[in-house]
Amino acid sequence: MAIIAVGWLSILGVRFLVPALLPQVKSTFGVDNTTASIAVTAVWTFYALTQFPAGLITDHVGERVALTVSLFVSAGSLVLLFGSPVFALFVGASILVWLLLTDPIDALADTSAGERTAASPVREAVGGIPKAIGDRRLLLTVLGLTFYLFTYQGLTAFFPTYLIAHEHVGRDLALGMFALLFVGGDLTQLVAGSLADRYGAPSVLVGVTLVGVVSLVAVPLVDGRVTWVAISPLLRAHIGIAPVANS
Repeated sequence: MAIIAVGWLSILGVRFLVPALLPQVKSTFGVDNTTASIAVTAVWTFYALTQFPAGLITDHVGERVALTVSLFVSAGSLVLLFGSPVFALFVGASILVWLLLTDPIDALADTSAGERTAASPVREAVGGIPKAIGDRRLLLTVLGLTFYLFTYQGLTAFFPTYLIAHEHVGRDLALGMFALLFVGGDLTQLVAGSLADRYGAPSVLVGVTLVGVVSLVAVPLVDGRVTWVAISPLLRAHIGIAPVANS
């Protein structure tokens, strides 16, 4: 469990490393927002596509071997990431670091919880697709989750860049506000869990969702550094849904 904890700490750092560096990346390589967004999308796409292969490899060579190798190779990839002379190499190094560091740890975390990336669960999942398509509530849930993930990833990927480019906030302050996103999310999880025990899960889920949606809608409308400092912790309030929904 200690290995998994260290691995997940590394994952969280890597996942939000590129967004924090994106303003500098744009200025260093002279790329626009569209090109930068394609790079971020590529990283997440490769991450998603390699989940199953990573699980198979981890099952074959063993969790600890896969994790140890991935951590060492990722360290070398980070050197390549920070020393990339061209944008394409930077993107490739980002993908490599992300895949090597996150996929084996994801697989290790799943197997530690009793889940295996074997063929039979996949066949069961595929066999259940026709039934799932006919379930209107399930389809709405999947659709809502899809929009949520796209919105959340877009927010975290470009939040520092948006503050610097459009709100004319200094880089250090922008990164401080970026950090407030995660501070607010962690605090929301603690508060939401306590409120759910007292008032029930449905009411808390609705309340947390409303806070997240309203704060997100307010992003293009608010102005001023004080206002941004106040709203930044609320932008990740939706993460408070997790402990309530999983309880």
